[in-house]
Amino acid sequence: MAWRFCFARDPSLFLLAKTDQKIFLNMSVISLRGILDTNKLVGPNFDDWYRNLRIVLMHEKLIDVIDKPAKEVPDENDDDATKIYQKYLEECLTIKCFILAFMSSELQRKHQDMDPTAIIKHLNKMFGTQSRAARYQLSKALFGSNLTGNSPV
Repeated sequence: MAWRFCFARDPSLFLLAKTDQKIFLNMSVISLRGILDTNKLVGPNFDDWYRNLRIVLMHEKLIDVIDKPAKEVPDENDDDATKIYQKYLEECLTIKCFILAFMSSELQRKHQDMDPTAIIKHLNKMFGTQSRAARYQLSKALFGSNLTGNSPV
């Protein structure tokens, strides 16, 4: 059977058709995820990596999961709230997969058992701009210190 390509109304989509089957592929999602793939988190690049992660999550419409407080577990009798919570858990899993997939294997091992918001908080504490500035100030003070007269090293 032959495959046929044709463009849909939305220029970021194209249609891959095989007889009566139609599959839409969103090319912009693939290219946005590529941003994170080429800039994996290794530590010092946290600020750039986090900015790229937020761009991808905004595009995927998942940014609210890490920006808003976690949802509480609903009562078992409330079907609507349970469905919303299940969707929230699926979104958390998707974000966690994004985060873990686009970081070094050492960082993956350290964070694999955390939820997405805890991972972001921990990474920010480890590598964020504030910790970098604090390390710089400490290094500056250390390298600027002088030994007194004939004191041993």
